Parts: sequence; C-alpha cells; structure tokens
Amino acid sequence: MNFFRSILLAGLITGTGIAHAIEKPQHYIEDATIILNLQALPNSELAKGYLLATACNTCKPTRFEVNESTELYINGAPSTPKKIGLKIDWQGTVFFTPGTPPTATRLMLN
Repeated sequence: MNFFRSILLAGLITGTGIAHAIEKPQHYIEDATIILNLQALPNSELAKGYLLATACNTCKPTRFEVNESTELYINGAPSTPKKIGLKIDWQGTVFFTPGTPPTATRLMLN
C-alpha cells in the first residue's frame, strides 16, 4: 500500500497528473467557411485577431479569437500570416477550445 502512495505522491509532485487535468477539451468545425481578420505580429511568424466560421449555409457564424499559440496550416502544410496575405475568405477546419470567447488552437485552411 505504501508503494502505491509513493507512486501517486511522486506523480503529483512532478506534475504528470496535473497537466492532463488542466487541459481544455478540443472541439472542431470542419468544412467551414472561414473569414479571417488577422494581424501579423512584428518580427514574428505569429498573428493575433479573430475569425468567423460558418459550419453550413443556414448556420450562424461563430467568432473565434486567434492568438500567438494558434497554429496555421494551408493545404496541410504549416504556414504563416505572411503566406495568407490579403486573402480573407477561406474553407477549412477550425480546432478550438471552448470559452468566452472560444479560442482557435489550429486552423487548417484550403
């Protein structure tokens, strides 16, 4: 019994069990129409801003925040705000964590 308590205590001290409890579940909207409003951060390959994703023709658009940790992909390859350029209208998938506001964690643009 003490052996199992030692393992549990070691896991709590090193934080192995804590990290999984803090992570928010990921959700996604696929095959969405996506309107981007991003601003590239100076001297960086990152962007901030927001996007509107519409899941279907009769669905209401949902607004998502985009921050420094949002990953950008175009046609499956990692991308940057500079490669997105001035194009704002995209199709693709938005991965996000729910919240107020929901935050996009990964954008898979086509």
